[in-house]
Amino acid sequence: MKLKTILCATVISQILPIAVVQADEILLKNGDKISGEILSKTDQAVLMKTSFAGEISISWDAVSKLTSDTPITVQLDDESMLKGKLISSDDGTIRLSADNLFKTDPIPLNKIAAINPPAIEPIKTKYTGIANVGAYRTTGNTDNQAVHMDAEMVARRETDRLTVGAAYNQAETNGVQSAKNSLFYAKYDLFINDKWYGYGNTLFEKDRFQDLKLRSVVGGGLGYQFWETDISALSLEAGPSYANEDYYTGEDKDFAAARWALNYHHWFYNKSAQFFHNHEGLVPFSDTGDVYIRSRTGIRIPLISKFTITTEIDVDYDAKPSAGNKKTDTRYLFNLGYQWQ
Repeated sequence: MKLKTILCATVISQILPIAVVQADEILLKNGDKISGEILSKTDQAVLMKTSFAGEISISWDAVSKLTSDTPITVQLDDESMLKGKLISSDDGTIRLSADNLFKTDPIPLNKIAAINPPAIEPIKTKYTGIANVGAYRTTGNTDNQAVHMDAEMVARRETDRLTVGAAYNQAETNGVQSAKNSLFYAKYDLFINDKWYGYGNTLFEKDRFQDLKLRSVVGGGLGYQFWETDISALSLEAGPSYANEDYYTGEDKDFAAARWALNYHHWFYNKSAQFFHNHEGLVPFSDTGDVYIRSRTGIRIPLISKFTITTEIDVDYDAKPSAGNKKTDTRYLFNLGYQWQ
């Protein structure tokens, strides 16, 4: 019995020192020593898990030394990351050691921004978009044919959004070309908060039968996102723009202008039909009567495997077109599309 007692005491005496050695330690400037597990450090405090008081928060300014028996991650004030066991010294610095293979240079405690910082989640981007194509041909007393193509892609993250789109139209009547126009646009939105965002945009447009060789627009401003869900979205934006218009026969012009835009879409009947309306306008500061408006309005119906059919009305309005041209162009479209979201 005495021999068993001696053996137990010997085992316990060997185990207890190991338990003490394997604990992380924080030495305070007042001389107190706290053992446990260093969990994290954020802002001005270090969080430690102890066996006698659970998790406790210790003011970082009160810390003189700290050591760890297991590797931890340290983030410095320059945002660099290091990982290893903490080794303290008497000069108010620490080193990190990895498997006793190397040690870092001394690091002052005031350079440590965080210990075991939370993992940064990768920025998630949601891609949505649609591509449409429409065509028709009639023969007999009148020979007509037309082609329409358009596409738009939106890359949305929590704090920003990129929209890129293009469209092309061509038509012939009795072998004679009667329509040919194209459009490219891009816009970048940077959200200030959940509702407000700043934007930068550009637009390039050509229309042979409006005498327009190239309209180039670049601008920026503020937008307000009233709401944005998988079912519905509404935004309104306004800001200054600069436009340059080159014509085949008319007089070229360039001007600063005020721009506005409205974008709205809404799904109905459990996503069985989507209504959309988008328009934007330009008003030159030097001639407020020379208004330009471009609008797209329609209904989109899903079919199968992300395919859709769309009926759409496009209206382009130029209050002061090139001589001999009408103010309004209207297109009625019926398209087959592919939508992803």
